[in-house]
Amino acid sequence: MKKENIVDLITAFIPYSGAGGAVLKAYWQKQLNEKMEITLSEIRQGALDKIHIDDQISISYRIARSISEGIANHNFRLICRLLQGLSDNDKLTANTFARFASILDTLTEDEIKVIAYDIWMYKNPKPKISKEIRTKMNNGSTIVRWEESDEYDDWKMKATTFIDALKISIDTNALFDRLVSGGKYIIKGDNPFSTIHYSLLRTGLYSLEILTRQQNAAGDGKGVAVFNFSPLMLELMDYVDFYLNYDS
Repeated sequence: MKKENIVDLITAFIPYSGAGGAVLKAYWQKQLNEKMEITLSEIRQGALDKIHIDDQISISYRIARSISEGIANHNFRLICRLLQGLSDNDKLTANTFARFASILDTLTEDEIKVIAYDIWMYKNPKPKISKEIRTKMNNGSTIVRWEESDEYDDWKMKATTFIDALKISIDTNALFDRLVSGGKYIIKGDNPFSTIHYSLLRTGLYSLEILTRQQNAAGDGKGVAVFNFSPLMLELMDYVDFYLNYDS
């Protein structure tokens, strides 16, 4: 590559400089317009009023940095929701905002969908699946059969609707084996999200346990991966709604 071309390439990354200045200006203006529209839709008036001016400047700079780094719109929307959620809970400071924003910056779209799904399941635990139906016969005997409970039918319909809205292209029935145990959300058995859950360990939002042979209820002697929500996740879900409207 000629030195002149290298110079052109480097200067192209400096806003509005070089031969590509006009193209870059149009690109960044489009980015800015999109991000400001998201900001106005997610942040209410007065969200920053309760914090010191130094924190206001720091948070505003942090948001501007995300825009300048070309953050995806779905990540930026979560960051705006974080600001509003922290404000609503009187927890908004520059430090707390930066701590969570650094996590939200890095999430892929698939990771956001899986987190949204996991939180929905955590907040809407699966009810008892079966109900006992007893039928008294004329000869005095009783026939017992089992049917899906009305509560489970209603839950499954709502879960399926939510999953469809997330546009996750996997078998819905494989997703329903979720438990809440000891106040912890765990993913056991068939886990179609396993690759994504392992990836999400880097964020500190999940922790991982491996059940031993004695702990494995299946009794097959295999180690079972169990993903728990971390305390960080349990805090973050109070501030951020991870569900995004994928039809818009």
